[in-house]
This record gives sequence, structure tokens and C-alpha cells, in this order.
Amino acid sequence: MDCFRFYSSQKKGISNQIEDSDQSISDDEIPDYGSDCMPDDDELANLLDDPDEPGPRSSNRCQEQTPEPSHAGQRPTPEPSHAGQEPTPGPSHAGQEPTPGPSHAGQEPTPGQEQRKLTQPRNRRMIPLWRQMGATNSALDPPEWLGNIEPATTVRNPVEYFRDFFTPDIMHNIVSQSNLYATQKDVTRSLNLSVPDFEQFMGSLFAMSLVKLSSSRLYWKAKLQCPMISENMSRDRWEEIKANVHFNDNSTLPNNNSDKLFKVRPLLTHLAAKFRAIPKPQRLCVDEQMVPFKGISSLKQYLPSKPHKWGYKIFCLCGADGIMYDFEVYTGKILPVPGEPDLGASSNVVLDLVKSVPTGIYHLLYFDNWFTSLPLMTTLAKKQILCLGTVRVNRLPGLSFGSDKDLLKTGRGTHQEKSALVDDVEVRAVKWMDNRSVNLLSTFASVEPKGECKRYDKKKRVPS
Repeated sequence: MDCFRFYSSQKKGISNQIEDSDQSISDDEIPDYGSDCMPDDDELANLLDDPDEPGPRSSNRCQEQTPEPSHAGQRPTPEPSHAGQEPTPGPSHAGQEPTPGPSHAGQEPTPGQEQRKLTQPRNRRMIPLWRQMGATNSALDPPEWLGNIEPATTVRNPVEYFRDFFTPDIMHNIVSQSNLYATQKDVTRSLNLSVPDFEQFMGSLFAMSLVKLSSSRLYWKAKLQCPMISENMSRDRWEEIKANVHFNDNSTLPNNNSDKLFKVRPLLTHLAAKFRAIPKPQRLCVDEQMVPFKGISSLKQYLPSKPHKWGYKIFCLCGADGIMYDFEVYTGKILPVPGEPDLGASSNVVLDLVKSVPTGIYHLLYFDNWFTSLPLMTTLAKKQILCLGTVRVNRLPGLSFGSDKDLLKTGRGTHQEKSALVDDVEVRAVKWMDNRSVNLLSTFASVEPKGECKRYDKKKRVPS
């Protein structure tokens, strides 16, 4: 009975310690026990112990306790004791007070233990506080763009614009690599490709993209009348160039190569630098584009929402004028951008494409809900690159809008607007009802000022 009385006093002391402790315990620090498995008192005391006390926490969770074997007519004791000694609940020696925790009496935490406690971050999710915006006077003043693009004074020939991208150095590199590849395949046969020959070959590809036939050999048929192709190059010569066009030396391919675009990397690097050098307007857009392709390739993607569902996927940075200013070919894996926070695959794409966008002059960037997230918005806003995009509501913690059914009762054009301050950046979330609800998130735009637009009415079959 004395041992059980001592155990009850120890349990009472633990409960008093829990009530007096003001140290909060996050959900991440409490282990996930099963529905039919609860921690014992010693483990609970370790979990709720003062964090400044040394000693490891118990890691034995939900272990099945096996009773000690006892003889007939004898009562089991909590711990084996010597004759004439009172049984104790813990492994303490005679004359010593038992301690409820696994720490040793009189020991101070080592510097290494204190350092680990200071460096271990608490994984707590920050939930913004969203407030409802009023019906009036909620407009944001759009920032003034500090950039400038000088207008063009002359209009050049199309071939001159082409040679701005395909400069003599990249053309000579393609020709030399193609001749090298032909020699590597068959030493006895030389391609003898020159820069004018390759320019004619590329010109024939542009013409074939405008006049489409089911087979490349049909362009040399007399009945189809394609003189711009057949009169500039013979069919056999065209097919020979096509079979040997190369952009990189295969002999330099490393054994552990991880670049799936190694064979076209020199051309992609050159073209991307040329696109980045074009002066950018204020309004830019990030989106994905499909290059149609149905052949065999590990880079081929399938996007059912695109007009061309099969092909190579390219992430593009474009402007309102339709010009592409940067691009990145998707190879199956999106890595974090060096020097930038890792915000996830979709946001890392945007951070990679805006590296060439000047900061501090208030560019306006648009994208769809696959890219939009709160960390991306705030990260770019600190660089004075303001954003607007459709958003998935599950990416906005703490935000709640009215149901679609309630908003539809008031008709098309009904909207709700809420604001929050995230990392000292004000963001606006808007839910707008069209035929379906559309959720928007922005760091520079709001509901005000309102405008009107004509929409097609399916029932009346007229714009309304």
C-alpha cells in the first residue's frame, strides 16, 4: 500500500507541474497515438516537461506492456526490491528521492543541447487575418511604372529580325556540329553543309509550316506546285540535311548526364539570352505553351485542356504585345531557383522566368491559378513586381467566401472582396460570379473601379 500511496503523490505532483507550467506545446511536438493506445504517466510528464530541463523524451509509443511473472498467492510488485526495503516506482537507490523524468539530478544541459533547442524551428502555419472590404472606397492606387521603352524608328525586313536571333556565331556552330555528326556516323560520307545551305533548309521549314501537306516528299511532286521549296533544294539533299542536323557534340556527353536537353542546350541557351535582351513592357504574363508532337520522347506531355494535347511543354514569359521574353522547356522536374526561396514547383517556375525582369520599377505580372500562391505574391511584391491571378481558395488559409448558391441569387456580377496583410504586403482576394465563381488574388488591383462588359446569352443567343 505504501508504494501505491507514493505513486499517487508523484502523479499529483506531475499534475500540479502541468497546471503551473506556462510553456505551450505545439501539435507537432505531441505524438500521434492510436485511438486505443494512450501514453503512460511518465511519458506524459516528459512531453509536458519544462523545455529547459535536459534529458531525452521517451520514444516508446504504444508498446504492449507484459506483466511480470508471479507465483501463486503472491502479489506482483512494480519493481524488484531487496528484503527489508520498500518498493519504489522508479529505478532509484536507497536514500535517494526518485525523479519523475529521465534526467539525472544536479545535471545542467550541455551547450550542444541548448544549441539544438535554439536552432529547431517550430513548424507552425501562419494564418492571415482577412477582413471584409466595404462596398465603396476600396480601390487601390496602381503604382506608376518607372520603366521606359523607346519607340522603333524604322521597320526592317523579316530576314533582318531573323538574323537578330540566329546570329552568325550560332549558325556556324550548327553547321560545324552537323558536319561533325555526319562524319561520326560514317567517315566515308561528308555532309559538306554550309551556312547558306542551312539557311535555305530553315526557309523550307518555314514554308512547310504555312503550306501543310501530309508528307515532306509531297512538296517535290510536280502536280502540287511548291516551287519555293522544290526549286531551291533537291529532295535527297533536304532529307540528308534533316538526318544530320546537330547542335552539340555527342562525344562530350557525360556518363552521368542529367540534362535531358543536352543535345539542343547550346541553341536554347543562345535563344533565351536573345529573348531576355528585348525591352519588356509593364504588363507581362506567365503561362504554359504546348509544342505539338506525337512521336516517341521522354519529354512528351499530355494536357487535355490544351488545343494540342500532346507535345513539349514550355513555360513562357510574354507581354501584351504577343512577344515572348523568356522561356523554359519542361523536362519533368522543377528545381528551386538559386538565391530564391523554395515555394513549390508552380511558384518556382515564375521565380525562374522573372529573373530577367527589372526590379523596382513596378512591372505588373499575370498568371493563372496553377501558379498563384500567397508566398509567391509577397516575394515578388517585395521586389516591386506586382501580381494578379486566379487562385484556388484552398491555397488561402483562413479565407472564407459566401457560397455560390447565395451569390447567384443576386445575379451575375455579384462579388465579395477581402483584404489581408501578409509579410507587410497587402493582398486583395475577390470572388466574382459569372456563369461560375471566379476567385482572384492581387497585390495591386481591387474591385474598384467597376466597369461593364457584354456577355453572350445562350438562351437569347445575343450579347447581353
